[in-house]
Amino acid sequence: RDVQKFLEDQGLNVENKLPPNPAVPQNRVYRSMAGCFGSITLSVTFIMRLAIILADAIIHCPNSDGVQPKICALDLLGVLGLMGASTRFIATSVLTCSQVIGKFNEDADCTQAASALPTGVFSAAAVFGNVEAACSLAFAKWNPENWPGKRTVPEKEEEDIGDLIIPDV
Repeated sequence: RDVQKFLEDQGLNVENKLPPNPAVPQNRVYRSMAGCFGSITLSVTFIMRLAIILADAIIHCPNSDGVQPKICALDLLGVLGLMGASTRFIATSVLTCSQVIGKFNEDADCTQAASALPTGVFSAAAVFGNVEAACSLAFAKWNPENWPGKRTVPEKEEEDIGDLIIPDV
């Protein structure tokens, strides 16, 4: 392009003109396309996870006896967290896909940024609730009083020929 411009400035007729520079640099287009594809994939993944958690909530949250309210609450926290995550990734998809053509979508940028807080809060609450529920079940029978009171390893063992002897320090 510089040579073409130089020749035109010298008054020479240049017949084979190069096309103008693209409006969006090529590497930015490729990065935006990759980001667009990745964001769409994550959006679909989180929508599928949301559907699974909703189906699980339907099982755990009926209006009948024997309901497990803690599991129901954790499912609902998971639903709220995944709704925020789905919103965030859909907005990110809109943002990165519009960058392929060189545009910036301020509404999508604001939406994806604003949905980060509820996503983090609800998701963290669901995770911490699940950890507490899992640990309470795992340690329900844990009682240090039932541990053996005497040592199971004898104080002195007889040494055989070839045993490794580690002296007491």
